[in-house]
Amino acid sequence: MTDRSGEDVRGQLIQLFTRAAASVAARLDALGLSATTEQPRPFVTRNESGGSGTNCRYEACSNLTDVGLLMRASPLLDEQAIESLHQCSAIVADKHAETLPYGFYPGALSSPLTESLNAGRREPPDFSRDPADWTSRVLVQPALLYHLNSVFDVHAVGTAIAEAFAEDVERVAGSESLSFLICVPLSATNLDPASGPVTCGDYELRLLSETEQADWWVGSSEVLWRSRRFLRRSELGARAITRFIHAVTWQTCS
Repeated sequence: MTDRSGEDVRGQLIQLFTRAAASVAARLDALGLSATTEQPRPFVTRNESGGSGTNCRYEACSNLTDVGLLMRASPLLDEQAIESLHQCSAIVADKHAETLPYGFYPGALSSPLTESLNAGRREPPDFSRDPADWTSRVLVQPALLYHLNSVFDVHAVGTAIAEAFAEDVERVAGSESLSFLICVPLSATNLDPASGPVTCGDYELRLLSETEQADWWVGSSEVLWRSRRFLRRSELGARAITRFIHAVTWQTCS
């Protein structure tokens, strides 16, 4: 019988990540694609007179963030890596049966790791019907893709990132108190950049970077909440601002 101890599960998850990274690297090589690509990144510019606008620069990022590439290259994992994924997911589901499942965003229907994104949407996973499938699609695969995206080159994966993946999966699977982050951008709020973020309990108020500001920029105007309007909202709504998945770090909001 397989040993379901914490060290055994963690070790198998580390091996899974290493095998998955090698499989993704081989898939990219087979298609003649590099692990990284230069992509345009908009950012906000501001001048002393109060005017503002947007500009763009190219930044190197993982090719796994390119939706077009994922449509072409999926599935990214070979049969051996997919089999390892299924085995690890079954072990995690069995070990953490008392704390799984948990609520999740309805996006966990398909994954470029194990299936073609051109095949269309699948039925939502059902833990009561197939715990291993639910754990794979809702927990392990999103974690795999998140951590693979954080690696600049999947051809050179170190042990630290594999251990971080294993730790995240174990922590989330065994947690009894997951929470989710809601990010609310505010305008007309002045902060001293030198003082850093302002925190109070579950709340954090910080300056957005120039690229983060561009994420909320539509056309020639900023889509930001005026702080006065925000402060008049209900206490319940305000309380939800910065509560997050302190553990499910790969489901961050953009």
